[in-house]
Amino acid sequence: MKYLIRFTQIHETFRLAELQALAVLAKVDLKIIAYSTETPYCLVDLPSDDAARAVIKRSILAHSIHEHWGTAETLDELHSNLKRDTAHLWPLYLTPSFKISIDCYRGSRTQKQKVALINSFSYLGMGEREYTREEIARAFGGAFWQTTCP
Repeated sequence: MKYLIRFTQIHETFRLAELQALAVLAKVDLKIIAYSTETPYCLVDLPSDDAARAVIKRSILAHSIHEHWGTAETLDELHSNLKRDTAHLWPLYLTPSFKISIDCYRGSRTQKQKVALINSFSYLGMGEREYTREEIARAFGGAFWQTTCP
């Protein structure tokens, strides 16, 4: 399974060494799919959610880890990829509380832009409506979409 790790903004050159050491300690097979010291993100392949938790729970440099559903160059392409590749996962998130988090690296979005972006994912079954700033912070089962912020 693919996971997106969000690192803290320190020790950029030590991040992978820490992850690899923690994977060895947890006896977990970890594959680094994509990483650059220029961003706080790392895409990895891990065997399961339990493996992801085992690696991250002792990390000092990882801020969070998220199940990765898709990557794309444009928002339209991301929507297309999600509809094609993840529809079988959507029913798992119909009843639990959820969170969509907009994490802008090297940029920002207004609240109105964030709400419009969140509402563009209404096909996932959460419905379209106006969200308050506090509601944007509810939990969405670890699903994460990275978009480039202007």
